[in-house]
Amino acid sequence: PFGLNLIGTTTPAAYDALVPASHRLGPAARRAIVVIGNGGRAFWSAFREYAAAAPETAHPVDTFTAAILTTQAVPVADRLGLRPELRFPFERTAPPLSFVHLAEAAGLGRRGLLGVLLHPEFGPWMALRGALLVDEAPVAARPAAGFDPCGNCRDRPCIPACPGEAIADPEGWNVPRCIDFRVARGEAEGT
Repeated sequence: PFGLNLIGTTTPAAYDALVPASHRLGPAARRAIVVIGNGGRAFWSAFREYAAAAPETAHPVDTFTAAILTTQAVPVADRLGLRPELRFPFERTAPPLSFVHLAEAAGLGRRGLLGVLLHPEFGPWMALRGALLVDEAPVAARPAAGFDPCGNCRDRPCIPACPGEAIADPEGWNVPRCIDFRVARGEAEGT
């Protein structure tokens, strides 16, 4: 009812294989990770209802997300004996979690040339809201297993659309080139 319609699972080992050493959970990690997110409009409908009735906060989406996962997801995981540890993308934790890599490891999405996480049904209109580190390995669907968002794209409209030519090759987004273009453009415009 809260629009958290993307649920995936992965193991710490699968996640650790994708991230730099600074983000690895290591051998002391729990047995599995449940990744929770949303795609489509249902989350935003639930959030609007919440926001209309809740006092104003500095980070209303984060507050709503934390409230829903704490009051809904954690009790269910507790009842299942999973002893959940709840983590959020907006928290600073040690080690930090890369939610993009979590989603890839859990089969919820794949990064395109721009590095943006894409879902087979929702495209870029998805968000990762939290993760439960748990003691058991529940099973979940993997909608992005085998999904390659750029594989069948022949025209590659993202490449010519970039004014800084920062997506000039199949390696993806050239961040330094993008920054150089943005800085030069800002200086030229006086910003």
